[in-house]
Amino acid sequence: TISNPKSKHFGKPANSGAIVRYNISYGTGTGKVLAGAVIAASDVQVYGNEFYNLVAIGADGGHGIQINADGANSVGHNLANILVYNNLFHGNAQQGISIFANLADVTNLKILNNTIVSNTGQGIRASASGGHTITIASLANNLFATNTTYEIQTSTGVTITASDYNLLYEPADSLIV
Repeated sequence: TISNPKSKHFGKPANSGAIVRYNISYGTGTGKVLAGAVIAASDVQVYGNEFYNLVAIGADGGHGIQINADGANSVGHNLANILVYNNLFHGNAQQGISIFANLADVTNLKILNNTIVSNTGQGIRASASGGHTITIASLANNLFATNTTYEIQTSTGVTITASDYNLLYEPADSLIV
């Protein structure tokens, strides 16, 4: 369990069954991070956290959380049963939630009851390539507003099985792509 209130950032849960809860991960403007948390294992729960003002490392980084099936040193690892709920993502340099599956698959991901607002990139960006897939089993009860590009952006290979009761507000007509 990773529970460290008011930390700048708190690492990479790489153990199956990890719980990331009740943390505040933020950028001070002087340091740059890939993400407030990088999820690289299965059976992980992320809840009750706040991720804000995280700054990019060059062209990448500054994500609230990154769910990454690509692994270290280009060695992919399938991820399953990840639950992201009751979190606040705001003001990050990139996405609130980034999901990558270019070397392995992500299955049974659930994103529930989050507030994802005013991030410079997308609210959620899910990107799969090379024949790999991302399956979001449930996207429900989330609030999306004024993320700079899109509220939700997906690539080929991404499936959202169920999407219910989400509220999306975007004054520039860039809701979902």
